[in-house]
Amino acid sequence: MNLTKASQYIKLGLKIASVVIVFYYIFIFFLFPRVRNTIRKILPDRDPANALYGTLPALSFEQKKIEGEPKYELNTKGGYLDFEFPRKLPVYKFIPPQFSYLAGKNAQNHAFYLGFSDRELISDLKGNVYKWREIVTGGTLTIQINTLELLYQTDLENVTSKIYQANVNKETAIREAEKIFINIQRYNTGLYANGKKTAVLGTAIGNKIVELKSNVDGNAAKVSLFKKIGDYDVLTSNYDEGNLSLIYSPSSLRGTPYKHPYIKAIYWDVDTNPEATYPIIFVDEAWNKVKDGNGVIASVLPKDGNIFEPYKPVRVEKIIINNVYLAYYEATVQQTYMQPIFVFEGNYTTRGTDGGSVVIYYPAVSGDFIKQPEK
Repeated sequence: MNLTKASQYIKLGLKIASVVIVFYYIFIFFLFPRVRNTIRKILPDRDPANALYGTLPALSFEQKKIEGEPKYELNTKGGYLDFEFPRKLPVYKFIPPQFSYLAGKNAQNHAFYLGFSDRELISDLKGNVYKWREIVTGGTLTIQINTLELLYQTDLENVTSKIYQANVNKETAIREAEKIFINIQRYNTGLYANGKKTAVLGTAIGNKIVELKSNVDGNAAKVSLFKKIGDYDVLTSNYDEGNLSLIYSPSSLRGTPYKHPYIKAIYWDVDTNPEATYPIIFVDEAWNKVKDGNGVIASVLPKDGNIFEPYKPVRVEKIIINNVYLAYYEATVQQTYMQPIFVFEGNYTTRGTDGGSVVIYYPAVSGDFIKQPEK
């Protein structure tokens, strides 16, 4: 064999090898995921879900309003949902709060711990809802003694002038928040110990608390604590705020208006030994619903936004999903069962703005096992 023919064979071999490599990667990144998922859909589950609780009530979501009708796009490997998800998951029972003759007394003790006196009580002690009004700021504390829901709200304009001297970091804020919720008996160590804990720092500017975008100490911190059950996070109606949430500031001045001008404590206990399992829809089915606009927008955070201020609807032109995973969901209203959801995380873009982040929920349990609303 002469050198000319050898060179021709080598070139031909390289071309064949290139074609093989191209087809290999096309198969790995595009065809294999589709084939695998098609096979999973066709083959029956060897250990099917038992659906022990029968038909489940539909989940109660709170949709974040946006302006515009966005287009949806996947920004995943190969632009495809190549994710491994289980075919079934447990559904957990919430444990209803037990009646207690001490509920009213406990509410008064918790109010006292948070800095309220008897003279600030503005409701009678005969009903199920106790209310206090803070004398200095006019902020109100409400405690539902049957469901243990607690909410304290203050107009932040009335407290910012008192917290300039404060200095706090994220670790300290989270630690103090845990201590507060433990002392008002809204914290189950088993459910919250491994859960997500977030702290966003802010600084007092004028009569506002402004979110700090850099990782430096601030005057105040918004802290949220989330449950975790098994291997899955438990998310709430507002993705950015746990059902245990507060604003903390280590002001030297005593009293609720300055140390924690906002507190939300909604605590639903859960039976962590599930007996029921339910079938989970395939992720591409959930994605098709989301891109058709049927998902629940649980978070919209502009890059220049301020988490210490109430959410205002923003214009969204395109939503780009970067990640999808399963979590459990608890609302701000009492539920019977804790059910799984798909979580779609990504970014949004709008011309003339810096855009921001977005999170969308979609129920994961097959619709065949969910009560449909009456027509």
